[in-house]
Amino acid sequence: MVLLNTKKGKDYFSRLPMDMMPSNLEKAHYYNGGFNEHTKAHPKRDQFFFLIENGKSIKAAVEICLRLPFKQRVVRVVKRIVKKVVKTILPASSVQAIKKAVKR
Repeated sequence: MVLLNTKKGKDYFSRLPMDMMPSNLEKAHYYNGGFNEHTKAHPKRDQFFFLIENGKSIKAAVEICLRLPFKQRVVRVVKRIVKKVVKTILPASSVQAIKKAVKR
């Protein structure tokens, strides 16, 4: 969905090779739940733009901002190792029983 608010926008958009279906704002509100929801900015949004303004590439800024903290990376690796060990040592029925117990 594209909302066109100015004559310049309408002129530019009319030149694009695509099918259009004109509508009005009331229909857009009714059929698009995004109008009713408010999303919060990412907690590292300011850091992302700070990095870009200070010479980092967008790719580098994304990698920096979305990188998991060291503690979370360690926990993830330990969980993966424990799961592999449990699967190799215990029979499948025991693994299923453990999964059910952990979900509760």
